[in-house]
Amino acid sequence: MDILFVCKSASGNSVVTTLVLATRARDDGKNVGVLFTEAALAAVCGRGFDWPPLLRGRQEQMTIARNAREAAIPIVSALDSRQTDVMALVRATSARGVRLLACPLWSKLLAPLEIPTELGPLSQDALQKLVEEGKAVSAF
Repeated sequence: MDILFVCKSASGNSVVTTLVLATRARDDGKNVGVLFTEAALAAVCGRGFDWPPLLRGRQEQMTIARNAREAAIPIVSALDSRQTDVMALVRATSARGVRLLACPLWSKLLAPLEIPTELGPLSQDALQKLVEEGKAVSAF
């Protein structure tokens, strides 16, 4: 793997940034993965994303959704085009060939979890190998 992004925050903005950067690196021909750990893993497993206070309001969410649509970033809610849906971006990122992974340690610590099918399983040994062999590891 060329780049392994580590996503640990459940804030919607952090997850969006990580997935957009990962997708762009994949589009540039890199072998890219995103490891969801800690609160980010809980969020993608259905416990919900949070947004920081400055981005949480209805007007801010409407602005983000409108601008994301214009930038072809798939985070617009299918139920309400004025709202965001971070899981839509998770699905789109996986479909674009970015390898999404569930942290084995936090999968156990947060159990029981319903891990989405977009997130592949990973052993602790395999994770250690990815970290050691990766050309770059970036945490958000």
